[in-house]
Amino acid sequence: MILVLKIFTLTLMAVLALGVTSAIIFVDLHESSAFASDEKRPDAYAEWDKTGEFTTTGTALARVVDHYMNMDSNKIETLTVDIYTERNEDDPELQVTVTETNVNSGVFEATISFSETKKSLGHTLQVKDGDIVSVEYTYSQVPGSDKREDMTGVGQEKTIQNSQRESGINNVDKGNKDKVNLPYKPSNSLNEEKIKWLESSYSATGTGVVRVIDPDMNLDPDEFDNFDVDVWSDSDLAGIDLTLTETNVATGIFEGTIFFSTNDESSGHRLRVTEGETITAKYKDHTLHEPYASTEELDTISTALIHGVYNPDNADNRITLDKTSYTWTDKVYITIDAPEHNFDSNKIEVIGNYEQHPVKVATRHFDLDNYRLVETGANTGIFTGEIVLTGFSHDADGNSQTGMDGNDVADINPRGEGPHNGSLPANGEDGITVSFEHAEDETAISSAFILWNEGETKWLERGYADGETGVVRVTDPDMNLNQDRIDNFQIDVWSDSDAGGIDLTVTETDDATGIFEGTVFFTSTDESSGHRLRVIEGDTITAEYEDNTLPSPYTTADELDITDNAIMKNTTVYSPYKQMKNGVLAEHVTCNGTLERIYKSNGQPTCVKPLTAETLIQRGWSADYP
Repeated sequence: MILVLKIFTLTLMAVLALGVTSAIIFVDLHESSAFASDEKRPDAYAEWDKTGEFTTTGTALARVVDHYMNMDSNKIETLTVDIYTERNEDDPELQVTVTETNVNSGVFEATISFSETKKSLGHTLQVKDGDIVSVEYTYSQVPGSDKREDMTGVGQEKTIQNSQRESGINNVDKGNKDKVNLPYKPSNSLNEEKIKWLESSYSATGTGVVRVIDPDMNLDPDEFDNFDVDVWSDSDLAGIDLTLTETNVATGIFEGTIFFSTNDESSGHRLRVTEGETITAKYKDHTLHEPYASTEELDTISTALIHGVYNPDNADNRITLDKTSYTWTDKVYITIDAPEHNFDSNKIEVIGNYEQHPVKVATRHFDLDNYRLVETGANTGIFTGEIVLTGFSHDADGNSQTGMDGNDVADINPRGEGPHNGSLPANGEDGITVSFEHAEDETAISSAFILWNEGETKWLERGYADGETGVVRVTDPDMNLNQDRIDNFQIDVWSDSDAGGIDLTVTETDDATGIFEGTVFFTSTDESSGHRLRVIEGDTITAEYEDNTLPSPYTTADELDITDNAIMKNTTVYSPYKQMKNGVLAEHVTCNGTLERIYKSNGQPTCVKPLTAETLIQRGWSADYP
């Protein structure tokens, strides 16, 4: 029996006239032979990624959702869609390949660019003001069967209006995203990998391929686009900037090949590795959809292994760094044990500043070549030097009125020849690697992480009294912005009785400690001002530090308020009678201020002035509990 299936093609046209939008729905019926059995094909549909209007110079994602065409769960697959305006409905201008957003997703996307001047070609559709643009998907093959269909999927249409081009890579209005009934997880979800090693492990002397799938980075539909990603190994945490190139025009799929080496330093597309270690690739996504803000970015990573078993005894440990991890503005001390370069036992010698045996100091995006290190003394064979990490342009204290254009740290280009004048920019999540070619084809390396830290706020005491002073301590190595000076910044301090509080300046306890303290003076009579805070007994006092240098998974756009509380003590001392009535033993009764406690002959305590106490004791009272 041949089943006849009625397929509905819905066309939604938005008509703009005199500022009023009306909608007209057209329904066409098409008959088509379907399966020769009762098997039901899962629903599929085509759509644009946005509702509302597009711009004549913008872009949009053409999307197909068809889980039935996900034929290989381990492979990224493709389909074909027609893109056209209503003026060319019978002869579609574009046939575009849409690519699966991830293996096994069943969701296929391609970025379409609109232009008033360019002819329709590749992924660019020529449009004019008022046009209606459509995406149409036609089923062509039933997977696993020789049955064929001729069905047209639902094609949504949007009205093009002539409006000002928006800034950014994706010019579609981000405010019009349809948040209801999304049929799939967004391709830039935090939990979905956009970057991937094509294999789970590689040979230490082989090659590896990194792939990124991101249709937003198909910036020119008529050209092969490219961009860089960070790649590093456990033994070379600075790693390389790997260039990924689009696999074809307008695919939105980008790949790059890495050559692994166990002897040579990392450079270009070559990465220094050691058997048994992990290699990491990181892609920073700047084109995020809602709910992300346009200023946000998201790091996605993928890891793989280098074949073999790691043996630390085989490592060349002649290079020593003073720390296993640094913050973005740290000072790095380098020591290299190179007795074979101690040529003259009577001279203090130098290594690294010549081409034959260079010393290279690198972060993931910057490096200093031929960096000079100096022997610690005649005939020691030990060479030392230092470089300062200079961070990147960032508002570290959250105050736009401090620093240069609001940035407390500003980009500084790599500079210095050594041994003490080197500086290198560094990100909040980075790596530093020092390499030394001590002999022909023999290079030693040493690496350390560069990481941001989550700060801590703390009152040094849990409680304070009116008239006393309190100390707030903030510990955050990331705020040690200058290694050679004492840094400071402001935090917020307030009480229950003065919620406005004060801006308290906390100052580094010494050069490069990363520990900051500020003193608060508590008063119940004066208003808050400067370092003085208005309080009353029983108040909770709060210190709050806004941390703008947060470790992963936070981004550079994130901030975190870190607080600590203390209590204003109740200093009122009740009479001995009330204290004992409340259960205080006679010998534990306390007296207010300078009053002294003495006892009657019956053991009852009382509080009197010192001169009075002396007189009463002479008359038979006791200073000690009977």
